[in-house]
Parts: sequence; C-alpha cells; structure tokens
Amino acid sequence: MTRQKADSGQGEHERPRRIGNEEETRTAKPFSDPSQISDPGPRGFQLHGALGLGPGDNLDELTSNTENQLKERGIEIKRRVDRGGYGVVYQARNLQTGADLAVKVLLNRQSKVAMATFQREWKVLSSRSLPGISGEQPRVAPEFYFGDDRQPAQPYLALEWIDGQNLERWIESHPGLSIPKRLYLCERIFATYAQLHASNLLHRDVSLRNIMIQGSRVRLIDFGSACRKQTGYMSQQSLSQVPVTPATASERMMSQATRGTVADEVHAIAKCCFFVLTNQLAHKVGPQHWRECLLQAKVPRRLVDMTILPRMAEPNCQESTGIL
Repeated sequence: MTRQKADSGQGEHERPRRIGNEEETRTAKPFSDPSQISDPGPRGFQLHGALGLGPGDNLDELTSNTENQLKERGIEIKRRVDRGGYGVVYQARNLQTGADLAVKVLLNRQSKVAMATFQREWKVLSSRSLPGISGEQPRVAPEFYFGDDRQPAQPYLALEWIDGQNLERWIESHPGLSIPKRLYLCERIFATYAQLHASNLLHRDVSLRNIMIQGSRVRLIDFGSACRKQTGYMSQQSLSQVPVTPATASERMMSQATRGTVADEVHAIAKCCFFVLTNQLAHKVGPQHWRECLLQAKVPRRLVDMTILPRMAEPNCQESTGIL
C-alpha cells in the first residue's frame, strides 16, 4: 500500500553498482501496452469489493476527525498516492521538520480482516526484530513513526516516505536495461528477502507492487500479512484471509491451503524476477513457456535451468530453509 526502500546483502565495503543508466533509458522504446504488464494486486482485497462501495463512492475522503488528529500531531496531508488492500496511502508533511512521510489510513474499521491486517502491520513495523532497526544492517521495511486507532478518527499509521517506484513501474521506466543489470537487480531482490527471512519473518504478499526501488536500493512494503517464519512460534498466528496476488502466488497460497513458507515466498520472488528479465507476467505466459521466454530474453541457459526455473516451480509440502 505504500511507497518504500532496502539494501540487500551487499558487502560492508563494496560500493553499490548502478542498476540502470541514462543512455539505456533514453534509447529504449516504451512498452506498447502497459495493461499487459499490470499487477492487479491482492485477489479479493480490492477496495470496492472489500468495503461494499459502488464505483462512484469517494474512497479517498479523510474524515474531519482524522485530519484534525493528524494536524494535532503536526502532520499535514498533501495528496493521495495509492490504494491498497484495505485503505488509502497519502503523502504527508511533518509541519515541524518539513520532511515527507507516508500515512496509511484504514477505511473500514468494522471489517475484522481489515482491522487485523492493520494491527498486524503496526505490530511488525514497530518490532525491533526487523532488519536494519539496529546495527549496520540496511533497513528493509519503512521506518515506523507512530500509529493511532482511537475513535472517532480512522485508524492510521505514519511511516517513512520512500521516494521511489514499485518494481513494475521501475522496469517499465527502464525498458532498455541490459540483461546483466536485470540479473543484478534480481540478486538484490532475493538478498533483501533473505535479510527478512534471517530475522524469522515472512512477508506473505510478495508482488511487483510491494517491492520498491529507490536509487540502487531495494525496499519492501505492505507488511499487513507478515508472520513469523519459524513453525510453532507463539506469535505467528495467521489471518483467516491472507491477501493473495495471483500474478505471483503459489497455487497452495491461492487456495489458502498453507499459511505460507519460505518455499512459497521463493516461488513468488522468482515470478517477480521473471518479469524483471522478460517484461512479462509469469502467470499470463504459463509454465510451459517460461523457459522459452527467458531464453528469448537472452538470459544465460545455465541460470535458466539451474536457478530461475527451479525457484519458479510450485513448492512441495516440505518447507525450504533458505532462498539462495
């Protein structure tokens, strides 16, 4: 639902490499049909369906109580920037410092699933166990400032504003990117999730919308479905409904047959990387054509057969212990 950042497993003294360059962007042609590469987001969690509203209803209206409460905390709403699974994201300004921040507003307090998702994200983002909270490890998730769910205002979270693009839009704006640089970006995406998994967390809603590119950094957003990776962890309780993005989810996640594992996450990340490498959505291409598409995109055959396709395969019942 928001816009956000994250470095991913780079050596402490290694200088970051540029993912793109101006010349490639200048000379490349834009996609002819952007609708063919659109990631529609979580199935069953589009706002009109989830809230029971008609197409003419204004989904972006903040109540006066919410606006007043934000102003009391020195926050001024500037503009709406996104709609997500259960609410709206605004770009806002800290009136004291002038800094931008993201404000996520829950629209339907009465929905048990939406409220549970909101509270889960609040808990995860305020946790000290997230990568980058302490030490020299780069931050994966957006920085959490504060949250409030007191009535009569709408529940909201105030988060770090990350001035970047989601993965789909970033690739769309860099159509001339070379295969080596696309592969390097895929490495960084996998390394970012490896940081999260090393902290005993699963994201559970891996999608093109939830991976943000900010300069040479990769960040993850939308932690409303996150849970503990370790089986049997006391606080890992699953939501009765977890947002599922058809463009990337495994079949068993689509059918709600599993709470999600590292293996399901690897499968979804690999599908995102398929898009990075081919400019095509894996679920629209179909498994029988994945190899052909990757080879046509000039991805090295050894990487296709030994790394990419095995990670894109449907996960089995055994939990994976790692992603690299």
